[in-house]
Amino acid sequence: MKYILTLLLFILVGDAFSQDKLFRNTPKKIGDFQQLASKARYKNDSIRARAYDDSIRNYIINSKIDNYTFKTIEGFFLTTENVSKPIFLVTSASWCGPCRILVKPLNKIAEEYSDKIQFVVLYWDTKENIDSLAKKYSSKVTIVPSPKQSSSDGMMGLNITGFTHSLGYPTHYLIKNKIIIDYFTGALAANVNIQNSKEGFESPILDTDAKTFNLNYELLKTSVEKLLK
Repeated sequence: MKYILTLLLFILVGDAFSQDKLFRNTPKKIGDFQQLASKARYKNDSIRARAYDDSIRNYIINSKIDNYTFKTIEGFFLTTENVSKPIFLVTSASWCGPCRILVKPLNKIAEEYSDKIQFVVLYWDTKENIDSLAKKYSSKVTIVPSPKQSSSDGMMGLNITGFTHSLGYPTHYLIKNKIIIDYFTGALAANVNIQNSKEGFESPILDTDAKTFNLNYELLKTSVEKLLK
């Protein structure tokens, strides 16, 4: 069994590196491996599922992006070919709770690093659906709505002028010299300590909003510092 899994990993990783490392080539492979990973988890085969997840990472990391031209919510155009700085690109959606959690820490990070990094948020939603939400972002963050509303049965998919994403929301792509050097999905949430005096002690009630902000701020800061290395 161990030999089979090792061979599986070798084949999957080798296949990932045998092809041109272009991000535009990843969507079908990602979809195939996501299905295989889901089937493995259904069978409680965590080792095989992890192998498929690793294969997805192998396809994405170190892949080269094309030149994309994004139309911002203000109606301006941002062409990645003309961006000389590293790009911190986030995929988001109005119905995504973790995406909302990340707005404030992203604003702070953008205020601190916008002179060195281009911050871009691609939205699953159209301009009409995120007008009020976009106002919550710092002017240092470029907001890009979808040109047309995605279908409700494809809520995990996003395609804006060729940039195709299907990994869930929010996903953060770290792009340096047109290469995706890393990515991660999701946000962090703080644990809550409940005050309890009946049992002879009291635990301080944490300011969960503040702690959640700090956790995600540090997460984003670590990522942008990786872009600057």
